[in-house]
Amino acid sequence: MKKWLKSLSKEQIQRYVFVGLLVLVFVAFFVSLSIASNSERKPGTNDPIENPSNDNNNNNDNQNNNNNNDNQNNEVPQTIEKLGMPIEGDFVVVRKYYDMDDSKEEQELSVIQFGKRYYTSNGLGLSSKDNSEFNVLAALSGEVVSVDESPIYGTVVTIKHEQELYTEYGSLSKSLVTVGATVKQGDVIGVSGVCEYDSTLQSHVYFKVMTKSKTYNPEDAIGKTILEVTKCTQNELQEIMM
Repeated sequence: MKKWLKSLSKEQIQRYVFVGLLVLVFVAFFVSLSIASNSERKPGTNDPIENPSNDNNNNNDNQNNNNNNDNQNNEVPQTIEKLGMPIEGDFVVVRKYYDMDDSKEEQELSVIQFGKRYYTSNGLGLSSKDNSEFNVLAALSGEVVSVDESPIYGTVVTIKHEQELYTEYGSLSKSLVTVGATVKQGDVIGVSGVCEYDSTLQSHVYFKVMTKSKTYNPEDAIGKTILEVTKCTQNELQEIMM
């Protein structure tokens, strides 16, 4: 080693020293970078992963719920009941509603003899084909407002509906509902029977559709909504339903 150093000139020694210093500088630089990196991140730990915020999702869900609630509050009923028959199965019309425009034969079927007097019918008499008793059904949903026991008209059930419309079921042998009861369309409300007022008929129901000031031909009203039967405006019906 000493012989090798003695063989070098002064310029060669300076060159080797300079190269050695450069190597030491680069080594020191890379060592410092490694130390700095290790000081920022502890061994055995992972960088925290930030979960996405749920605020936006929650806000969107709340907005959707509010919109759904608004739609439900403003929703107009999609279906409105239509007046149904108070009897199910096969039936026979035994008494018609009197109409001056009807034929003579139909008018004869709409005249009731009670004692020595004759009266025009303002309802519809229905019987089963075999004249047997049958269940009488509510033609519309509503509230039972009266159940009367009459020696002349039999048991009479009256149901109140929207738009001050009433349906009446007379000549019943018995009632299966009480005053104040809420019934749905098609519920059984009584059993057909006979009555003194129209004694020529066998077991039947005498069905009327009316307001406090007017009666309607049940045959014309069946299959129509209350709006169509009473001819009230859409705005009037909506006010009543609110």
